Amino acid sequence: MLASGLIAEGMNWMQAILTILLGHLIVLIPMLLNAHAGTKYGIPSPVFVRASLGVRSANVPAILRALVACGWFGIQTWIGGQAIYSMLRILWPASANFHGAAWFCFFPFWCVNRSAARSGSPPRKYSSLAWPLKAQAFFQDSGAKPPAQASPSAPLGVNFVNVAKEAGLNTKTIFGGEHKNKYLLETTGCGVAFDDYDNDGWLDIFLVNGSRLEGFPAGQEPTNRLYKNNRDGTFTDVSAQADLIHSGWGQAVCVGDYDNDGFDDLFISYFGKNVASTPPNTFFATRPAFDTSSLKKTIGFAS
Repeated sequence: MLASGLIAEGMNWMQAILTILLGHLIVLIPMLLNAHAGTKYGIPSPVFVRASLGVRSANVPAILRALVACGWFGIQTWIGGQAIYSMLRILWPASANFHGAAWFCFFPFWCVNRSAARSGSPPRKYSSLAWPLKAQAFFQDSGAKPPAQASPSAPLGVNFVNVAKEAGLNTKTIFGGEHKNKYLLETTGCGVAFDDYDNDGWLDIFLVNGSRLEGFPAGQEPTNRLYKNNRDGTFTDVSAQADLIHSGWGQAVCVGDYDNDGFDDLFISYFGKNVASTPPNTFFATRPAFDTSSLKKTIGFAS
């Protein structure tokens, strides 16, 4: 599209290609520099720019990006309107004599796209309705036989039922605001581990719990939970017996037998050290004869 536009303005094909290549190279350099830090350290760009611009000023790149998106939206819809205008002139040649006919084609097309953008890109949903036609064309071209379509009412063969409450897994997991999230930390969730902590051959469940930015009243903080498998589809909370009642903004858990004693140990990562009474990253080493108790060690991991 860009090349054809430049050629229409008087360039030859090579000049048009070189101009586009030069433009891409000019844009590529600052893009790579901007993405380097985030790619190297795994930090999203909106978070990284806060270090240099601050929390509020970090919105400036987002606003600039929104303005660029608005510009491209206008360009794309104008091109779509021009395509409609070209088809209109073919179907109705007299339309070329109407002043403003191109704008008449552009504005309805712009309204349709604006509605699609506000409602969550329904064209993607509608395009999925065309897959039978696409599949039919593919099989006709390839000579293959189309597969038989399953009945919409046919069962999938697998059904899932929420039985957490009946199984005794009734602890609520907290990680930020319940109805509104302001920071990325509030969207990452918490970890879970399926681990046979007592070596009885049945998987038990360890749930990491988080917190909220405003914290909780003393004694009401969410805590990690260890559930022992009762071997009958239910679980018993043995967190207190295992000395795993610890509050803070827990994020993940890793299981491994670090001391080769035959019993799995837990490493739990936390966000920060002083946010909402959060402890540092903590290591729980199981005792060799594990009797639903543990030996806690804070072994100096960086938070």
